[in-house]
Formats: sequence, structure tokens, C-alpha cells
Amino acid sequence: MEALASTEKMLQDKVNKTSKERQQQVEAVELEAKEVLKKLFPKVSVPSNLSYSEWLHGFEKKAKECMAGTSGSEEVKVLEHKLKEADEMHTLLQLECEKYKSVLAETEGILQKLQRSVEQEENKWKVKVDESHKTIKQMQSSFTSSEQELERLRSENKDI
Repeated sequence: MEALASTEKMLQDKVNKTSKERQQQVEAVELEAKEVLKKLFPKVSVPSNLSYSEWLHGFEKKAKECMAGTSGSEEVKVLEHKLKEADEMHTLLQLECEKYKSVLAETEGILQKLQRSVEQEENKWKVKVDESHKTIKQMQSSFTSSEQELERLRSENKDI
């Protein structure tokens, strides 16, 4: 008899525990559902002291009223206007971007042309400098030869 009573008590405790856990899970789901609905419809307010079922019916009623109200259509008009402005701004920005790309490409072309011109001028000057060095060496060589000839003639002249 005691074993039966003990088993019965143990089973009753398990039932109570399971029932309590189930109730906690139901309350958690209901709370989460309330929070989601409040996020979706921030303008709708229902007293929170109602049972979940009453709260849900009240919320549904007020949400329908809110959706049917004129403020919703005004919001849609405002949002449509903002969207139109954003589209216009996007188009203007794209045109401006294309303009800048064109100017940049033109500037790059001018810079490349200028670089080629500078390189050509550098090459011309390099050739001139090389020719000048060559001329200087020839003149130095000629001068040295003339100096040696002069020295030889002086030496001969002294001997006479």
C-alpha cells in the first residue's frame, strides 16, 4: 500500500511539474506574441492587465481601426513622396557621378599627353646635352693637342 501511495505521489508531482512547465511555456509564447504585435503596430495600445485572449481580441480590433484610419493613407503618401524624392536624388547623383567620371577620364587623357610631351622634351634635351659633352671633349682634346704643339714650338724656339 505504501509503495502504491509513494508511486501515486511521485506521479502527481511529475504531473504538477509538467503542468507548471507547460504553463510557463504558454506564458512565454503569449508574451513573445504580444511583443511582436506591439513592434508591428506601435500606435496600437491595449491594457496589459487583460487575459491573453481578451488582450488579443482588443488588439485586433484597435489594429483594424488603425489600418482603416486616414493616418495610414497619409503615411503612405508621405512615404511615397519620400521615395519619389529619393529616386530623383538617386538619378541626379548618378548623372553627377557620370559627369565626374567623364571629367576624370578627360583629365587622365590630358595628363598622359602632357607626360608624353615632357618625355619627348627630356629626350631632346638629353640629345643636346650628349652632343654638348661630345663637343666639349673634342674641344678639350683639340685644346690639349694645341697646347702640346705650342709647348713643342716654344721648346724649339728656345733651342734656336
